[in-house]
Amino acid sequence: MNGKQLRLTGILLFVISAGLLIYSFRVAVAQSLYWNSKRNEGLDLWRAASRCEAAHAIYPFNYDACLYMANRALRDGRQPDGSLHERHLELAERWCGRGINAVNPYDRSMRMIWTDLLARKDLAQAIEYWEECVDEHFWHPENHARLAHLYSSAGRFEMAMDSLKWVKGSEYEEYAGSVFRTEWERFKKPPPNGHIPR
Repeated sequence: MNGKQLRLTGILLFVISAGLLIYSFRVAVAQSLYWNSKRNEGLDLWRAASRCEAAHAIYPFNYDACLYMANRALRDGRQPDGSLHERHLELAERWCGRGINAVNPYDRSMRMIWTDLLARKDLAQAIEYWEECVDEHFWHPENHARLAHLYSSAGRFEMAMDSLKWVKGSEYEEYAGSVFRTEWERFKKPPPNGHIPR
């Protein structure tokens, strides 16, 4: 290797090192803003959102920040009757959308939140979306429990019963059966096969 090649190699290594240093600095600043928002319990939701927005602008690939803000918006905006303030709902949708579309489209936690958000607007669309999720992660009983919940909420009790078969014996059986019974009472329909799941 002659002198010119050594100089070019040195410049290339310097540029790569500088780029990595800048990248690391951006990640560190963004992570610091996110952790400050999450760990500061007294921090108002909108100030936390502002800090996480700043973190997202610096480093848009922090999945945990997306999950935290979506959950926090839903938690803080929930009303006694189960409804949500519109601003909180929009905030949860924005952060959940970022997490799914830009960071990790296959994470179950974020997909569950997205399904719940969809169900508030269009139950049929939420069912279709969660059916796809169940197809991809078929063997997790919680997925079937949530699908049974969605089917029951839509009055699709035969399909709910089919989903409940995959929940039997799991920790989610009681929850899914309870939702089924509640929705059956609401719809006042006779259960499929003549019995209500316990």
